[in-house]
Amino acid sequence: MKSTSTLFTFLLACIMFAGCDSGKTIESKYFSISEPRGTLFTTEEKPTDDVCGVTFYFDRDSSAYATLTVFPMQQHDTESALNTQTVGGANYTLHDMQFSTPVPLDAGSAKGWKTSMKGKMLSKECSGDIACLDIDNAYVVAISVGPEGAPVSLDKLIKSLKVNKAAVDELQADTARYVDAIAKTAQISLPMQIDETTEWNHIQVNHKFKTVFNVFMVPGPAGDYEGLDELLEEGRKDMVASLRGDNSGDLLISIPVSLGYNIGYTYMTNDDYKIVGTIVLQNSELR
Repeated sequence: MKSTSTLFTFLLACIMFAGCDSGKTIESKYFSISEPRGTLFTTEEKPTDDVCGVTFYFDRDSSAYATLTVFPMQQHDTESALNTQTVGGANYTLHDMQFSTPVPLDAGSAKGWKTSMKGKMLSKECSGDIACLDIDNAYVVAISVGPEGAPVSLDKLIKSLKVNKAAVDELQADTARYVDAIAKTAQISLPMQIDETTEWNHIQVNHKFKTVFNVFMVPGPAGDYEGLDELLEEGRKDMVASLRGDNSGDLLISIPVSLGYNIGYTYMTNDDYKIVGTIVLQNSELR
């Protein structure tokens, strides 16, 4: 299965922000941050109830900017997360960028990894830095980029970031709400085409049976898929091995599994909306 971490990185590329006055401290549900010197205008958005972002622009055509997105979700393996976003190719805006060797970043309570990058982003020549960080159990992705290099140091920017740890802890203490928040965040970027015939359509969480279902749509009528359940079952061992591998950068798998949830895959037909195949990987298999 294609890594669900793509959804979180794709979300970063899709966030658009609404206006906010320059010179003020930006306050949101999960964080506050001071505008860096030289900011011309600042914009922010809350794409879900539990994801907040802010971007600082340093020129009129918005080509030099620094952006932070705060996920109130645990991501302690920030090195893997950074790899997923950069050389892993999950963030489509960075496909034409070249990256340096990642280095540790330690900025106060923020611990993580960063790398420099250079190339084309959205058809514009630019260079800058990207970092993935763990700050008080929140996952933060920060980018500073421009035609003449990073307009502001990520180290300096991150030191001014204060995470509302009480709000983060409150969310994570409520297991059902926490899993729902992860699913809703992932859902923003769906539907997503997986291959020529398969569309990752939506995510459903069944708390009664403690299962996160990834729902896929396939073409044709149900009759075209006789025996799919058996084929999925034959592939169970390989699927389990894949998910039990390095999934620390995949929040839609790693966090629900750590909280006792199963991971399910359901296939439905476009023609008659019938379920033609389902497999549930049990939590005991995945831990």
